[in-house]
Parts: sequence; C-alpha cells; structure tokens
Amino acid sequence: MKMDDCVKMYEERTDDLRGVGLFATSDIPEGTVILRESPFHNSRACINAALADPLNSTPYKEVNQGITNLVDELKKQTEDSPKADALLDLLLETVYSAEFRALDDSTRLQWMSLHDAFQQVATDIEQEVGIFGLTSEAGKALNGKIGVARYVKARGRFAVTVGDADPVALRRENLKTPYGVVRSNAFDEGLFEKRCRINHACVPNTACFTVTDDKPPKDGGEPTPHNGPPVVLIKATRLIKAGEEITCDYDGPENGKTTMSTPVRRTRLLQKQGFVCSCESCENNEVITKTPFL
Repeated sequence: MKMDDCVKMYEERTDDLRGVGLFATSDIPEGTVILRESPFHNSRACINAALADPLNSTPYKEVNQGITNLVDELKKQTEDSPKADALLDLLLETVYSAEFRALDDSTRLQWMSLHDAFQQVATDIEQEVGIFGLTSEAGKALNGKIGVARYVKARGRFAVTVGDADPVALRRENLKTPYGVVRSNAFDEGLFEKRCRINHACVPNTACFTVTDDKPPKDGGEPTPHNGPPVVLIKATRLIKAGEEITCDYDGPENGKTTMSTPVRRTRLLQKQGFVCSCESCENNEVITKTPFL
C-alpha cells in the first residue's frame, strides 16, 4: 500500500481516555492535506462478492454454503427487522472471518493491529483472535500475535494457541476478533493503517475526500484513468494547533444536511462502532447540523 506523499505533520500518541490517536506536531493551516492514503484492505468488496455470488465468494466451500444459506434467509426477512439485523450481523462475521483467514500474514497483522471496541469472542466455536494488552513479561511477548481461541467454561477463560506453542489461558478483554476490528474501524473504502487511528469528534477539525476521478495529464494529452484502489485525502478544515489531536467524523450525514442531538449521535455511534462519544460537543450537550463536504 502506498502511504502518504505529504510531509508528515502528526505523530501517534496514546490517550488514557481515547486510546491511540494522531496529534499535530506543528501548526497545520486550514486546507492542508494532512494524510493521503489508500486502504490496505477493501472490506466492502468482499461483502459485495458474497451478496452477488455467495457460492464462490471465499476460497472455502464449506463457508460458501453457509454464506449462501444466510443470504437466502436474509432475502426472506423484512428490512430492518430484528431477525434481519441478526442474520446480517452473522453474515458479515462469517464473510470477514473467512476473508481474514485467506489473507497473507502481513495484511492479517495490519488488520489485527487496529482497535476492537466490541471484543465479542465466541464461546461456542474456535475462532481466530488477536492478542493485546498483556502486561507480564511472558504476556508482552504474545501481544500483537494471532492465535486460535477456544472457550474453557470450567476456567472462565479462553485457551489460545499461537502456532505450535502450548495454549495459554487469556481473558476476553485481551482478545480481539477480525469482525470486531472491521466494525470498529472500517470506512466505506476499507481498512486503513493511519486513517483508522484518527479518533472521532462530532465537530472534527478535518474532512475526508475520496479521489476516484481520472488523474490529470502530466504534460497535456488525455487524463490517465484511475484504476487502482481509492485514494483518501484528509484535509484540515481549520487551523490545527501543534499538540492538538487530529479528529474526523465517523458518523457523517447520510442524505444531505442532518441535524442531530447529543443522545441521537451517541446512540448511533454506540450501535455502529461500540463507544460512547466523549467529544467536546457531546460533553456540552450540543445540537449539531452536519453538512456533507463537496
């Protein structure tokens, strides 16, 4: 994946309340392109493939049959009904788990380096998981690894096997799942190494622009078609002072201008991405009108 052509104007820091975020290392003027990035994985493409051709959507025949059954059952449901929502959730988890299983090791590690706000590790089946947050010397060596978890009811722990090593007993709070990472991080264009580390604010200091148009000609002549992955530009919408956190809006307006109260915004973000918003606007109980950037 090609990262940033721009001069790096930010650094990663860990905040006690918000976790990892990006912070300005110098004053960033309004209109500056802070980040230029393409996704390392197009999460939407694998879902589109599952819906269009479920029997051939993954490399795994046994998984594809299950996906086919879920798609057929989903088509029978009333849209937005509780059963339809549950089936869709199961379909997404099945597809993303299979997609993750088929990826190369480097992309799997990139995927699992991102945050999982849900941590819904299954207790009835074996499941691939990422390990994080262990503080003992032995545990630190496991952080960042990917293993297979099996719930042991008698111990109230997950037996997690990494490679050929003996299983280790871990708590749910130290495990993340492929689907949980997608739910917590994925944008329409997919999963990003840096963009997914920008924290949310209901009134952010950046806006996102996706470049999918033809590239302009370098020396006259016809434009070059944009055939590669989408390129996302993150631009400052106001002056961002040195040391200030860079933020974006995870929950922009869906259809034109949208006015939202704090309870509505917080409920939407909790349902969609698993956290209660504590940005300044929510703490001040502000009503916000959101308008799409063109």
